[in-house]
Amino acid sequence: WGFDPIRLDSYSGRFSVHLDSTWVLSAGYGFLKSPDALEPGESVHRMTASILNGRRIGAGGQLATALVWGANRHAGKTEHTALLEAEAITGRNTMYGRVELAQKSSDDLALSTLAPNTWHDITAFSLGYIRDVMRTRGATFGLGVQGTLNHVPSTLETFYGSQTPVGGLVFVRLRPVHGPHSSQPMSEHH
Repeated sequence: WGFDPIRLDSYSGRFSVHLDSTWVLSAGYGFLKSPDALEPGESVHRMTASILNGRRIGAGGQLATALVWGANRHAGKTEHTALLEAEAITGRNTMYGRVELAQKSSDDLALSTLAPNTWHDITAFSLGYIRDVMRTRGATFGLGVQGTLNHVPSTLETFYGSQTPVGGLVFVRLRPVHGPHSSQPMSEHH
C-alpha cells in the first residue's frame, strides 16, 4: 500500500479564554518540521493570536467581529499576516467587510523575475452582501456579491497592471441552520 511511516516530529498548541458570552481570546504556536516538499530542510515556526466578539443586534440579528494575527518564521525571516473582519446578519440580509494585510516573498507569489528573498506587503479591502432567498429545515440558500480593492507595492505593479487591482464576484451560499444558542451561563445548565 506504500504508507509512509509516522514521525512525531512536529507539534502545536492553542490556548483560548472565553472572557464572557461575547468575547474569546486565543493564541497558538506550532513547529512544523519540513512542511514543504520543495524545501525539505526548512522548518516553520507558526504563531497565531485572535480576538473574537459576537453579540446580538436588534430583534434576532447578530454581529460578529474578529481580529486575527499570524506569523510564520522560517529561513531567518518572519512573515506577518493580519485580518480584521465584521459580519452583520439582520433577518435575511448579511453584510460583511474585511481588511487583510499579508507579507509575501517573491517565491510565495511565484514571481521568478524578482529576487526570491524580496518581501512585499499586500493589502485587500473587501465588502460583501448576501441575501437569503430560501430556507429549508436544515439549510439556507443565499445569493451574494463581493467587491475587493487590493493594494500592492510599486514593485508588483507590472505583474498586476496597477497598484490597486480590483476584483468582484457573484456567488451562491448554502449554509446549514444551527439550533438556537442559549444565552444562559454554562453553570446554570443542568
